[in-house]
Amino acid sequence: MHKISLSSFSINQHTSTISLQQSHKHALSSSNYEAESQSRKSVKLSNLQQALSSNNNVSSDYLLALLREFLQDDFAMFKSEEQKEALKLILQKTSCLTVILATSSDKSFLYLLLASLSTAETTIIIVSLIALKSDFLQKAKEMKIFASIYEEKKFADKLVLVSIETAVSLSFQLFLMFLHAENKLDRIIFDECHLIVTAANYKHSMHSLKKLQLIIIQFIFLSATLSVSVLQEMNKMLFLLNNIVLQALTARHNIAYSVKCMTFSLLENQFSEVLDFLIEEKNQYTKEDRVLIYVMSIKLTNELSKFLNCLVLHQDVKDKESVITKFRSQNSTVLVCTSVLSADFDYSSVQAVIHF
Repeated sequence: MHKISLSSFSINQHTSTISLQQSHKHALSSSNYEAESQSRKSVKLSNLQQALSSNNNVSSDYLLALLREFLQDDFAMFKSEEQKEALKLILQKTSCLTVILATSSDKSFLYLLLASLSTAETTIIIVSLIALKSDFLQKAKEMKIFASIYEEKKFADKLVLVSIETAVSLSFQLFLMFLHAENKLDRIIFDECHLIVTAANYKHSMHSLKKLQLIIIQFIFLSATLSVSVLQEMNKMLFLLNNIVLQALTARHNIAYSVKCMTFSLLENQFSEVLDFLIEEKNQYTKEDRVLIYVMSIKLTNELSKFLNCLVLHQDVKDKESVITKFRSQNSTVLVCTSVLSADFDYSSVQAVIHF
């Protein structure tokens, strides 16, 4: 028997191969690009050594000063003690750190601030879906921070976004080795790191991420939904021996869950029940509101989207970014998808999520 699990919620938010020699050229082109621009936000870090006490501890006052300078707000405060502690541990060059912060707790703030520091070199951000990198680029652009997608430019901005599939390629590993040899690599960040484990069954590249451990650099793992068992499996997969974990409360009070048992056993009749539910709920939504329907298989995703005459997204869809753009900007209220969209999708107009 199929079940539909519905979570209705509202969110208030302010949401080819290259050679080593070629990597060298791309990195240099980034430096030239930076020199030509005077608009980048730059937070001074010249007093960091003074801020570090004899026990290698960054003071709370110094962290708060960095935050306020970065946001250009004399009254800004950290969203949580864990967010502040995470920044502190990163600045103290903790070699391996996992940060678990609730959705909408501004995990992206960490790497944006780090990239804005006057001493910053390159931070690599490994993301699960290339079509969603536009979210990261937009945030960086708003903060006047140089950021780029590796697959498009292949040079070293302050933030370089790369897909998991590319991150395990030989060309990208050569790129990292060059940056590291030139002391131009600050850290590698894994966004939505729980997917390293939960998506490993259908994304085999997850098992190759351990290759990156050959580079001795700071590794940061970010997630909002990382259970103890998944964390343990991630540590085992990537051979993480000294992974420090920093976890905040991740409970959300603006989400409601319900379970609806299907009345019929025939699949087509179940599709009709989904349609009836959407029609019933439609009156509660504005024209900007959206509904996501997650399905377990590509075959079922195609069948349900055809029945509902709506957008579809899964691993085999070639132009994923175009689908997401249509879902956000056009009168396409419903998107049927697989878990390919479950990671780092930031869109506050989603009012219902159905797991079919």
